Amino acid sequence: MTSPPLAERLNRLFAATPNPETGRPYKLREAARMITAGKAADGTDFPPTPIVVGYLSQLTSGQRSGLSLDKALGIAWFFGIDVQELATARHPGRTAAPDTRLTSEPTHPYPASSVFLAHRPAEQVGPNRLGARLRSMRDEHGLTAAEAADAIGVDESVVTGIEDGTAELQPTDLEELLLLYGVNDPYQRELLAAVARGEHDDAWWYDDVSRLPLWLLVNLAVEDGAELLRSYNNDTVPALLQTERYARASRLAVHHPDPAPEQIDLAWRILRRRQERVLDGTLRIWAVVQEHALLDPIGGPDVLLEQLAHLAEAAERPHVALQVNLTRDGRYRPRGGAFSLFGVGQGADAVYVPQLVTDNMITDPLQVAEYRMAHTRLSLSAEPAARTPKVLAEFRRRILDGTR
Repeated sequence: MTSPPLAERLNRLFAATPNPETGRPYKLREAARMITAGKAADGTDFPPTPIVVGYLSQLTSGQRSGLSLDKALGIAWFFGIDVQELATARHPGRTAAPDTRLTSEPTHPYPASSVFLAHRPAEQVGPNRLGARLRSMRDEHGLTAAEAADAIGVDESVVTGIEDGTAELQPTDLEELLLLYGVNDPYQRELLAAVARGEHDDAWWYDDVSRLPLWLLVNLAVEDGAELLRSYNNDTVPALLQTERYARASRLAVHHPDPAPEQIDLAWRILRRRQERVLDGTLRIWAVVQEHALLDPIGGPDVLLEQLAHLAEAAERPHVALQVNLTRDGRYRPRGGAFSLFGVGQGADAVYVPQLVTDNMITDPLQVAEYRMAHTRLSLSAEPAARTPKVLAEFRRRILDGTR
């Protein structure tokens, strides 16, 4: 049986590309790790491209003919060839244009499945919450334990043992399982690796590791280690300063028209636990809120009036600085939407940016500096914190008078 042209081309590339440390051709596992890390065979760097050894094995054996564009680029960068060589190997006699679509396989965007995971009813799980989480990921991707094991190059008993807690979870196996299940975000992967090492066993959110979206878990972990939270809110009241009725109403608006009572109950339980650090003063808050966010009657006038009264009380606390950016000419309005800056020690910051499907955590120093500057500009544009009680009192009067 003749091997497909793509498999033949890849096998020739592997045979002709020795590992400089061993002098022998790269093993598939070595290549997969280097492509994932963004390291070419000649030592140069390129954009990291997540890939598992099982994927390379299926390509080189001819079991897989579909080659997605991102993985084609990663493999091409690794070998130092033009990506069109892989395209023409897959389709003999055809020259691939630069924008040719090489993908024929479905994608599995993990953020969407995380929303589903948090939305469904809670399941009873044992202490092996990471194993339960990995099992859920595998189920969401429609893979059997045998298929997952084959993809990462281990025995099926290893995968089932990891999931039920009877087998030790090796760091390399966890890394490849996460890549297989579409967890490409480095902060999410590092968080789960830390959970596997037992570093978060005492975290209050540990019991929910098996069901909360990973982007939310990352946010909770970073927030837990922060001493100062600087935020900008342009559509709602800062979450850590919300009343229960306002919090539930705002989340109901997010899920409209689906009432999603279980999701809303879960969201409030998590938020109430997060707010404990504000109540005990271990987390300092410096929030700048856009005027219209404080006048939007989420939940109705009564809910909003209660929320404004709560904000006025919170603004009197020594560890809370609350400023209102009024809607007037000459006021700074940053591009984008809400964001939070977590001070995690000695000037190091992380930026949390909520999005429609999945939230992002940013730690790149240059980007963090831009957000820090934006918050500084907002603080200069907004009313001084000392005027906040008077501003909130005026807002309450306008709501009561119906003139907002």
